[in-house]
Amino acid sequence: MPAGMRVRRTAAERAVPSPRAPRSGTPDLLRIGAIALFWMAQDALRERQKRPRILRLTAE
Repeated sequence: MPAGMRVRRTAAERAVPSPRAPRSGTPDLLRIGAIALFWMAQDALRERQKRPRILRLTAE
C-alpha cells in the first residue's frame, strides 16, 4: 500500500474472522462428540456374526 493511502473494508470482509483470531473450540468439540455418538449407535445396531460354540471335552 502506498504511504498515505487507506484501505476501506466492506461489511462482508469485516464479518470474516481472521485466521489468527482466537476462537472457542466448543462448537468443534460438540460436532466431534455428536459424530462419535452416531458411530457408536450405528455400531450397536449392526448385526453381529454368530460364532459357533465349541464344546471341548477333556479326558482326565
